[in-house]
Order: sequence, then C-alpha cells, then structure tokens
Amino acid sequence: MINPRLPALVARLLLLIPAALMLGVATPLSADEDAGVPIQPPSPALEYSLFLSEYPEMNPYALAVGADFSLYIAGEVENRPRPDGAPFTGIDAFVARLSPDGRRMLSLTYLVGSGDESAYGIALDRRGAVYITGRTNSNDLPTVAAAQPTYADAPFIRDQTTAFTEGDGDAFVAKLDPDGHTWRYVTYLGGSASDAGLAIAVTDAGGAAVSGTTFSTDFPVRSPLQPAHGGTSDAFIAQFSPAGQLLTSTLLGGTAADSGSDVARDANGAIYVTGMYAMEAGKFTGLS
Repeated sequence: MINPRLPALVARLLLLIPAALMLGVATPLSADEDAGVPIQPPSPALEYSLFLSEYPEMNPYALAVGADFSLYIAGEVENRPRPDGAPFTGIDAFVARLSPDGRRMLSLTYLVGSGDESAYGIALDRRGAVYITGRTNSNDLPTVAAAQPTYADAPFIRDQTTAFTEGDGDAFVAKLDPDGHTWRYVTYLGGSASDAGLAIAVTDAGGAAVSGTTFSTDFPVRSPLQPAHGGTSDAFIAQFSPAGQLLTSTLLGGTAADSGSDVARDANGAIYVTGMYAMEAGKFTGLS
C-alpha cells in the first residue's frame, strides 16, 4: 500500500550477469569438480531510483516496459490543480512515460471526468500504443469510439464532508496512441452495480484482453462461457479488437465473491486469467 501523502517511488533494478555467462563461455572444471557445481547467480544492482513527484499525491498501480526500455506507469493522482486554478478534491487516472535512464518525463496524460478515475492495469503493443483499464464513477468520461458509450452505474454524488455517497463505478478500457497524447478509444464496461478493470494484456497487433471484478447482475456479456452472474461478485474476462470493439465478454464465478486480478495472452492470442474466489460450500462453478 502506497502512502498517498508521499511522492511515488520508481526504481529500476538490473541483474549483473558474469561476462562468461553473457558470452556463453563455459568455465573449465578442475579435476575435482563436476557438472553439479552451482553457477554463480546474477547479482542485482540498482540502476536508478527516483520520485515520480509531478504532484504530491501520485499513486502508481501498474507499469510496463517499452521496446526501447522506456518505462510506462499508470495509476491515479489526487487533488491535481485545474488549469483555471479552481480547487479540486478528486482523483484522475494518469499514464506517464519515463526515458530509459529515468531522467526525463517523456509524456504525462490524464483521463478525467467529473468524478474519480483510477488506472489499475497497463499494457503495450508492438507499435508502442498504451492500453489501460481501471474504474471510474464519472458519467461524463470523455469516451472515444466506445463499445459502451454511457455510464451504467448509479449517479455519482460527492459528499464534500465525507466521501462518496452514490456511484461505485464502472470499469473503463482505453487505448492511447504512441505519441502519448491521443486517445484512440475510451469506453465504459459495466452494469448497474460496481465494476472495475484490474488487469489488461494485448497481442502484438493490439487486441486487448481485460480481467476484473463485477457486482453487476446486468454486466454486458457477449458470446459468454458463463452468461449469468453467480454470486456477490464475479470475475469477468472481456476481449476487444484493436479498434476497441467488444468481441467477447464472459463472467466467471460461483455463489460467493470472485475477481480476476491478472490476465495474459500468448503468441496465438489465447487468454489466461488468474484471480481469487471465496468458496461457499464448494459451489465455485468453474469452466472446463
């Protein structure tokens, strides 16, 4: 858990591999040695460590490394000043790109509605386009080429003295151009209760797979393996085309609480998901 009152720390570790191993040179064995002698493991070294301190309350939740070793970070920033100087007490999602040596902020982009946005997952395709997912409780998110253009949860109401009173939020999925400034698609993904995208993975061509958790009995499913909501919450797995079309969407869960916390894709485009479930009398449905 990151203390929201401290600047976010970003660090890069390198594994220092002995030159003989890097070059593939075998070290000769003496007469009293055999092939069972352990090889010296790589030694870790800190290449850089820095504070991501564009604003004091910047919370990173996910990162990815580009082909040029640029570092991409997604998360949320609290209390970011508005350009007109107006006070703001909410949360915006952000995507930051750092140079390979960590010395320069190459781009910093926000996804902003009238409520709160947090980005929990990030991935890159081979062109360098950036994909993020998370949760929003804004009914005016700036959607672009959206598979679901409208907010499906209860209206967002902020109690200035306490916290949120209504509107737990929908998941969102977004694609950002390699330039770091142009959104190619931004879409809601959710039903009438609380939903959140927790992880995202993409193919080289830009087909995105998203996993997360939903409390919505009317979560939008398409060609589902499990069409009906099973319990308190279910995991969901959704697949998007490179242009942002929702291709498939399914629930996965039993009669208690389940969530999909991470997702991956292989070279053939197959989707792998992992998460948590709360077993209630052995009633997790599973899929075979």
